[in-house]
Amino acid sequence: MMVSQGGFGASTSGIGVKDIYSTLFGVTGNKVDPEKVIFPNGVPSTIAKVDLKQVAKKVDLTGVKVGGVKLNEFKHQVSLSCKRLLWKI
Repeated sequence: MMVSQGGFGASTSGIGVKDIYSTLFGVTGNKVDPEKVIFPNGVPSTIAKVDLKQVAKKVDLTGVKVGGVKLNEFKHQVSLSCKRLLWKI
C-alpha cells in the first residue's frame, strides 16, 4: 500500500493492511478461523497467469460509477476534451 503524503503512511494504510492480513490468515474479530484461511496448505509454489487483455474484454463496466461519474460518461467527457484540445491546436 502506498500513500503519497509523507508522514501519514501508517495512520492511513494501517487499517487496510490489517484487513488484508486478516483476510489472508482467516482472522475474524480476534480469532483465527481455519476455514477462512486463503492458503490453508501454505503459500502456493506457482502463481496463476492472467491475461489482463482477455479479462478486460469480458468485463462490462457500463453504468459503473467512479467518483460519482459513470464510466461511460467519463469516456465521453474525455473524448470531448480531446476534441476540444485538437480544435485549439
